[in-house]
Amino acid sequence: MRKGFRKASALLSALVMSLGTASAVSADVFAAESVGDRDVVDAFEEEQVTGDCTWTLDNGVLTVSGNGAMADYDWDEPAPWASEDVRKIVIEQGVTVIGSHAFYCCFNDEIIVADSVVEIRDYAFAFTNITKIDLPQSVTSMGENAFCYCTKLERITVPGKVSSMGSAAFVDCTGLKYAAFLEGVKEIPSRTFYGCKSLKNVTIPDGVESIGPSAFYGCTAMNKITVPESIRTIGETAIGYFQSSERWNEKLDGMTIYGQKGSAAESYADENGFAFVSTDDAQIGDVNFDGIISVADVTAIQKHIAELDTFTDAQLDPADTNGDGEVNINDATQIQKYIAELIDHLG
Repeated sequence: MRKGFRKASALLSALVMSLGTASAVSADVFAAESVGDRDVVDAFEEEQVTGDCTWTLDNGVLTVSGNGAMADYDWDEPAPWASEDVRKIVIEQGVTVIGSHAFYCCFNDEIIVADSVVEIRDYAFAFTNITKIDLPQSVTSMGENAFCYCTKLERITVPGKVSSMGSAAFVDCTGLKYAAFLEGVKEIPSRTFYGCKSLKNVTIPDGVESIGPSAFYGCTAMNKITVPESIRTIGETAIGYFQSSERWNEKLDGMTIYGQKGSAAESYADENGFAFVSTDDAQIGDVNFDGIISVADVTAIQKHIAELDTFTDAQLDPADTNGDGEVNINDATQIQKYIAELIDHLG
């Protein structure tokens, strides 16, 4: 029964991906139909082989060990643990490559990845129930659709050493709220966050050179984004577009793009009819770049401190209102004093 279910899941998933990403299919649907009829069976307590590595399954914990790359799998030939009740995945030190479709459709919610991993291949974690994953700074390559349809994933940080990233890495991660790229990343490929309807906060560091077509298509919760000057090209419908019930390529109301004058950000905003706010001459304390210093700036700093939001590089300088090189509650207090006219300047 379990293998039949997995086979059906894989075939249905293949059909969904072949039809495109216009509508998301939640892994929860599969989970709801499968878990109730399954027994927890640890049939692989002895070491088994996957590529250059070995693996065991003990009490719901799948552990991959060894030195080198895991094997690659596919929809038609899934991993041997695909029909088992995997609740936690541990990738131990020494493993360098997580194979394609390695954990595809595993309904686990916890993953630990060692900092020996340098490559995550296509669909490696697609359709899993993970809510978070800490990608090690050792990762240099991520394949296409590596985390697609992870509908419970809430936060992701792409390591700065990632020099190769396939398209649609996080497509239809509908629960994703926050994403950040660390300094060193050069490209945000096409359809990276396509259909991530809950994504609100994105941090793009200086040094990123391009944003691919439809990279943020369907991110309907995101009404503002700061684009660094280093970005030279922004693809079609990359920012501020979604598919409505009536037609494709609807524009998001109230979309504001922050950037420097004469940049690709300004050109994209002008060409697509979005509001553009220059960050060139932002005054200290004006964290949201609206031209005034107000309680809204205090709130923005408080959210940043509480990790409810994350400042872009452009926001960090005006947020450091006391000039000590850090952004903390003291900076919010300084703005409050300024508003109350207890002090006559910031910085």
